[in-house]
Amino acid sequence: AALADGVYSRSFEGNGLVLHHDPERSGIGLVAVDRNTVPISSCDVLLTFAAYPHEVAAAVEFLHPTKNFALLSYDARAMPEAARRAVRAAACAKGAEEAAMRRGDELFLVGLNSQLRPMSRLATVADAATSVAVPSADIPRFRAVNEETVRLDIDLGYDLGGALADFSVGREGEEGTVVVKALWASYATPTSDGEVDSLVRGMPLGPALEARDRVLAWKLAASAACETNDVDDVDVHLSTKKEKSVKLLDAEFEVVTLARAVNLGVPRRWIDALLAKDPVSRQALVVASVCAGTGAARVLEGGDVVLTAGAARDVCVAFGDAERAVAALADDEHALRLTVCRSGTIMDVTVEVSDASCAGTSRLTHWAGCILQAAHRPVAELGYVPVSKAFSKTGADARLDVFISRWFHGSPAHRYGVYALHWVAEVNDTPAPTLDAFIAIVKDLPDGQFVRLKLVSLQGRPKALTVKLDAHYWPTWELRRDEGGKWE
Repeated sequence: AALADGVYSRSFEGNGLVLHHDPERSGIGLVAVDRNTVPISSCDVLLTFAAYPHEVAAAVEFLHPTKNFALLSYDARAMPEAARRAVRAAACAKGAEEAAMRRGDELFLVGLNSQLRPMSRLATVADAATSVAVPSADIPRFRAVNEETVRLDIDLGYDLGGALADFSVGREGEEGTVVVKALWASYATPTSDGEVDSLVRGMPLGPALEARDRVLAWKLAASAACETNDVDDVDVHLSTKKEKSVKLLDAEFEVVTLARAVNLGVPRRWIDALLAKDPVSRQALVVASVCAGTGAARVLEGGDVVLTAGAARDVCVAFGDAERAVAALADDEHALRLTVCRSGTIMDVTVEVSDASCAGTSRLTHWAGCILQAAHRPVAELGYVPVSKAFSKTGADARLDVFISRWFHGSPAHRYGVYALHWVAEVNDTPAPTLDAFIAIVKDLPDGQFVRLKLVSLQGRPKALTVKLDAHYWPTWELRRDEGGKWE
């Protein structure tokens, strides 16, 4: 893996679930993995199948910005005939009723251990909707936000990943079917000493199956365009961009008890409405934080209790309620109505939702021994993004988007203090709000020249320093992903 987006290691491994395998017609294979196995898009991926001893290269197709899953694609046609027959897509739960998991349900955990040996055991669902609540790390990196997971009655350790399957599902015309209901997924969590630990929970497959259908749709459309030699088809490119983004309400919620909601000023009639919506969980959603520079940051405040979401004013008690309200918006609609309680006052607000990319970081620039990139979403989740009117032609605030994500020992960046977790604001007193603007300034600078930089930290503190270039040992280069998903 390239050292981007705050990733904490150069290599990862874990288990995945085959969601689509079509070696005969489209040749497309899709695998779902957690984002502690494939955290970023700038990486090489190798798949090893349990059904047949075969390895195949894969590409990252979809990285959900807030949920703990990624989709990988592989060429099913390139596999040996025996492997093509042995590998099959998992039978996944269809519909809300079949996918539902309740406390007391018995499920089989099926997966591979660290020696790639198949393992399984029966377990009981202890909690079917517990918030994973991963805290922010000192180094901004992906973390699951607003995600409900499944907890089992036993601790199976963190090196066994796989899937949670129900062997008792009966479908029409079938005596019994093995149905996968969740991915047994690993979540990276920061520790108090700055290291990274892991916890494993059951992640419902619904969002991954929706993403699978979207990825298949645009890949088949792109394949059809190539077969007709219409590779510049505008509709295909627009579809690809649309299918690789999701609408998000850019706020992180905290689950609180109804008793605490009363202390936050929620009136009794609304407490009764929340209790009627979910008499088992008896909970409410409170805004814990918002992404900087988004519609949510302009409207919502920490401590707001969300009561309803969407035009239908459906009572909102769980993450899924808010997500369904966002999903109900039309493609060209980005205004979401919410009813919130703020310091005891009930108010209706309209929040602009964002189109968040699911493609990951697509450009990395190495300069003077540091890695520059556009600031990834976890940076904005910390609550601050620097802006300046000096960079905007209209006079409005413009965001700085040249972020230092990594530096290398012994480099000019190391020697002169150009450390990670800073934005570049100016180069030689010239504004550099984007990577293109930065490259335009530094590309013609001679080797050995001193360069003045103005930086801004994650806490908003500016600083200025000077760097002496060393183009012989630390040249400037870029790593980019093209429209086809290939890195160059």
